Amino acid sequence: MIINNPACIICHSTKTMPILNVPSPVNGSLAYTLYQCAACDSRFFDPKEHEIDIRTANEKFSLAEPYIKVAFTQNPYWQHQVQVITALHQGKIRSILDCGCRTGDFLMHWPMNIARTGIEVVDDVAVVARSRGLNVINTPLEESHLELQYDVVSCYAILEHLTKPEQVLNALANSVAPSGILALMVPSHESVKARLQGPSWHQYYPPFHLGFFSRRYLDEFMKKRDFEMVSTTFTSGGMFNPFSRIPLAAKAWSKLMFLFDRFSPTRYTPLFDHMYIYYRKIDNAQT
Repeated sequence: MIINNPACIICHSTKTMPILNVPSPVNGSLAYTLYQCAACDSRFFDPKEHEIDIRTANEKFSLAEPYIKVAFTQNPYWQHQVQVITALHQGKIRSILDCGCRTGDFLMHWPMNIARTGIEVVDDVAVVARSRGLNVINTPLEESHLELQYDVVSCYAILEHLTKPEQVLNALANSVAPSGILALMVPSHESVKARLQGPSWHQYYPPFHLGFFSRRYLDEFMKKRDFEMVSTTFTSGGMFNPFSRIPLAAKAWSKLMFLFDRFSPTRYTPLFDHMYIYYRKIDNAQT
C-alpha cells in the first residue's frame, strides 16, 4: 500500500513523513498530523486534513484577543525591537511595513515622521489601527500586492499561521529596499524547549499554527534573494511563567524573564522557542 504524504507547505517538497498526532484546540475530537520535511528540515500540519475554514478560524481567534479593546501604551518589548532594528539598519529609516500589524502597536513605537504602513486582514482590527493614524492595507497577506519598497519590513508571529508561507515570505523579501532590514519572528521547533515538550509544545496549535520554519531553510531562502543574516536571537516570549496563578509573583517573574531574554548570553542559543531573525538586503549597487 502506497501512502502519499502531503507536500511540505513551506518548500513544497514531497519528501515528508508523519511524526506526531496533535489534538486541535478548535475541536478536541480532531487530531492533526504533524509532518517533518526531509528537504528543508521544517515541520507542518496539512491545512486540508480536516474541513475547516482556516481563514475564518484565524479571524475569530484574532477578534477574541483582549488587545483589540486596550488603549495604546508604550511597551518595553516593542521599544526594544525598535532599538534592535535601528541599530542593525545603520542608515536613516524613512519607512516601515509591519505584516500582520493587528492594532498597530508596533508601528506606533516608531516616530511619526516615518511612513508607517501595516497589513491587517481582520476588518475590525484594521479599523483600530487606522484610527491611530496608520496606513493599513486591509487584505490577506497572500493577496496583498506590495508595489512599494520599505526600509524596514517586519513580520512577527504571522508566517506560522499561513497556508502559503513561502509565497508571502517571497513577497516580503521583494518589498525590502536595498540595505533595508527584514525582521522575522517564528516559533522554533528546533529549540530545546520544543524538543523537551514534544507533542505538548504549545506552538503545535493546529489549525492556527501550520508551518514551522527551520533556521537553515530561512537562511538559504533569504541568501538566494541577496539577503545576509545579521542577527539571530531566541527568547521565551513571556510564555514561561510558573507563577501564573499568583498575580504579584507572576508580574515579578515576567519582568525578570524580560531582562533575561534581553541580556542573557543564552539568547544566542536555541534554548527558548521564539526565534527572531534579522536579515539585511544587500545593496548590489554599492558592491
